[in-house]
Amino acid sequence: MSARGRQRWWWCAWLLAVLAGCAPAPQRPPSANGAVVALQQPQQWCFADDGVCFDNQLPAARLNGVERLGPDHYRLLIRPEIEPINPSPWYGFRLRSEPPRALQIELDYGSFEHRYWPKLSLDGERWRLLSQQEFELDDQGEARIQLPALASELQIYAQPPLGEAEFDALLGRVQARVADVHVEIFGQSVQGRPLRLFEFGGTADSPWVIVLGRQHPPENTGSQALLSFVDTLTGDSPQAHDYRRRVRTLVVP
Repeated sequence: MSARGRQRWWWCAWLLAVLAGCAPAPQRPPSANGAVVALQQPQQWCFADDGVCFDNQLPAARLNGVERLGPDHYRLLIRPEIEPINPSPWYGFRLRSEPPRALQIELDYGSFEHRYWPKLSLDGERWRLLSQQEFELDDQGEARIQLPALASELQIYAQPPLGEAEFDALLGRVQARVADVHVEIFGQSVQGRPLRLFEFGGTADSPWVIVLGRQHPPENTGSQALLSFVDTLTGDSPQAHDYRRRVRTLVVP
């Protein structure tokens, strides 16, 4: 085995150990010891009286139920995959109505509290915060959306989602800029998606830098920083060229 091969083996073994260490600890009885994560079922909820449909069929969506409380008034149920869990309720859904309607929406997190101010998009690419007129969190922690009649289709998420497409695009940019990018699949997600790493720069004797992201998926500000950081390392500046000459970089986005 070459020196670089031994280094790669060592770093991959280290990475798997780190990821295993980040897994939740086994639950103690009687709280679902050995419980299996209940994966969300993609579905939609349509209400003919208002001509409105909600669904959780987009990437990174989270919506577990919808109740109609009255004309143009809905409660959305947001539940975790398993408990106990970090109290950071993630939500994301698509809303369709023809014609566009003004709606009142309540977010119900069960035993958890609201955390993420809602973000809205009409096309899945450009996002904005709901205004203070559109979103209210009252003194009791109740989260309510007062949605004007904006469009026949829109999306509302806890955070603008970052998924496979964005990370595939990052890898494509790196491969277009840098020669001899090594790509490897080191595992898979609970839903069977491949987990990839890639390496670039340096020589067999170079020091290594490991860029490891997505340890808490809802906090996508960290992923945004990772994308920008890797784009900078693989850029065309004199500093980036000098860095790649001296350092071997392993990225697990």
